[in-house]
Amino acid sequence: MPGAGKARQAPPPVKTVARKGGVGHDCPMTASKSDSRPAPPSPRGTALDLLEAVLGRKRPLDEALQDHAGFSTLAVRDRAFARLLTATTLRRLGQIDALIAGALERPLPKKARGVRDILRLGLCQLLFLETPAHAAVATAVDLAEKRGCGPLKGLVNA
Repeated sequence: MPGAGKARQAPPPVKTVARKGGVGHDCPMTASKSDSRPAPPSPRGTALDLLEAVLGRKRPLDEALQDHAGFSTLAVRDRAFARLLTATTLRRLGQIDALIAGALERPLPKKARGVRDILRLGLCQLLFLETPAHAAVATAVDLAEKRGCGPLKGLVNA
């Protein structure tokens, strides 16, 4: 028998990609039910990741942009929007946070940082980027659902 003296090699291990909803966010990314491949990044999801990197991990925005795995895979227009949304949110953070605090009956707990960042991005779109209200709210609610913050999507929708 040819090859009888050779030991059979096991096939190489299959690499799987585990995706979380942004390091440090309280809302874990939920896995896709029908497909094991990670979803392509969205500009708003990328902006959320960048916001967490800058505010949560104290990284400079340019460094966070450079290190974000999905940023370079976005279309040029989407990269520009993600950067604009993140930079404007950071630039107007004091105003945005004051509006959030004024609209809530009680402050958000510290562990709700993911929801707070989603609210920040949504408000930035509404107030400073002139995004139509229905689009800003719908995308913020979708982002909350995708990041596992479903129980708080009513707050995001309000």
